[in-house]
Amino acid sequence: METLVQDIRYGLRTMARHRGFAVLAVVMLGLGIGVPTTIFTAAKDFLLRPLPFATL
Repeated sequence: METLVQDIRYGLRTMARHRGFAVLAVVMLGLGIGVPTTIFTAAKDFLLRPLPFATL
């Protein structure tokens, strides 16, 4: 457990020193999670949802 705490502290110190890289990493992670989620939600709504009217 002590090693984990040391690793977290080291990571935070490194991110504090290299703020531009840390911001870029957070933005890329956000885009990497958000864009596929948005695309899947839109595809699910448009392609997999039944039509709002009765078919013949």
